[in-house]
Amino acid sequence: MLQDEHRKKIREINSMNISLVEKNKRIQELMNPKKEEIIFKDKKKVIFCQHYKRYNYPLASCCNKIYPCRLCHDENEDHVMDRHQVKLMKCDFCKTLQKSASCCNNPDCYKFKKNHKYFCKVCNLWSDKEDIFYKLINSILITDINTSFPTYHCDKCGICRLGKKEEHKHCDKCNLCLPQKIFETHVCKLNVKEENCPICLKSLWNTQNENTKILDCGHCVHSRCFIENIHSGNYYCAICKKSMIDLTDLWKQIDAALESHTMPDEFKNWTTDTYCNDCEKKSNTKYHFSYHKCQECGGYNTVIDNVNKTE
Repeated sequence: MLQDEHRKKIREINSMNISLVEKNKRIQELMNPKKEEIIFKDKKKVIFCQHYKRYNYPLASCCNKIYPCRLCHDENEDHVMDRHQVKLMKCDFCKTLQKSASCCNNPDCYKFKKNHKYFCKVCNLWSDKEDIFYKLINSILITDINTSFPTYHCDKCGICRLGKKEEHKHCDKCNLCLPQKIFETHVCKLNVKEENCPICLKSLWNTQNENTKILDCGHCVHSRCFIENIHSGNYYCAICKKSMIDLTDLWKQIDAALESHTMPDEFKNWTTDTYCNDCEKKSNTKYHFSYHKCQECGGYNTVIDNVNKTE
């Protein structure tokens, strides 16, 4: 029966005075209808939080709407939710609207007095996220240990950070928390916290489930973007073009390859003036079609300033 209806509608479409492209488009839509969005009876869109594991949902003071988290709010509204202005929350188990707290305070609720693994009353952040490594250790030990993912609030940053507070120190110039082990040697970049990742262009410090890697040059990228870039063969900072990792072994491979490569006679006496992105020095080296070695640091992360053509 359905096939007969489709044939009838297809004949109607073919008889229309429209272009062949439009006919094909309508037939395609007929044969592949879009799936209807699942909605509640009150016509509110169903939202499943993909950002946090939690059961307390905040009431946004800006629009008086309840969302699983501020990120879900921002994705579905035309404005940004102020996490610090949240005063009320709703328990997803008993649906009770109540003051913001670490747990549900309804005595009849299954989650009554069962605190989240992490709660920040300043940021109104609830999280039951667990560290995979701690969970593995906990499965081996007899006595249970805290398996929650390390998180702490930094007053100077104004938001919560991933990691252990005792292992980080805030840099006032960069305006962000840095690991203690690199604090004394890191390159300061003014207010880097407000910048976006130069690779994916998303916020460096407000993108959920994204850790930030501080490069030796001082610029920052998401850890995932850093790994993807390295796997794709792009080893240089997207902003200053300095090497993101130690490329000494790669330079040695290029040296070995060039030893067995001879340039054509017409190019043998050519030289190039180069600028090295790594050591930031200029030098003069033999001309090559692809590689120009820095005479200061021995690397090949160089750009050509000028080609000196000699007979």
